Amino acid sequence: SYGSFDNLKEEFYEFIGRCGRAIVNYDDENLRNKGITFSFSDSAADYFARDVFYDGKNLECAVFGHGARLFDIKTTCLRRHDVYNILAAVAVADYMGIPAERIKKGIEKFCGVKRRNEYLGDYCGKPVYADYAHHPAQVKIVIDEYKKNEVVIIKGRVVKRIDKYQVNITNRY
Repeated sequence: SYGSFDNLKEEFYEFIGRCGRAIVNYDDENLRNKGITFSFSDSAADYFARDVFYDGKNLECAVFGHGARLFDIKTTCLRRHDVYNILAAVAVADYMGIPAERIKKGIEKFCGVKRRNEYLGDYCGKPVYADYAHHPAQVKIVIDEYKKNEVVIIKGRVVKRIDKYQVNITNRY
């Protein structure tokens, strides 16, 4: 036990210092300026996204690194945290000297992990996804991210229809 959150942060900062380099989320105020940074949209970070667009089946965005537009991507990764994952991967790959075009191809070829935001097809005109969230906080994030009249399957047993003003839960076996 570290005794306090401040003690935990100090220990983590010391760990980062021993590592030499760290790729960190600039949007977390505890990590700003603690390494190579990425942000959902803050151009003060080393890497950030712009023009993020979701159409229910694809995500498109422009990826920037060190203030310059590196490339535009289109991927089946759909949620806000997927943008963070993409930016972190771009930061690591760029740091390792991988050319931007190869980074882009790798991201666009990535088809995801089974049962993590896995597109299964359409039901009544709405996209259906399998998404296995591991604990209640992640389940809440999944539901919050699908509030555009989409259907979500969680753990393959619960189907949730997400409406803007109401949530109906129906068990499907």
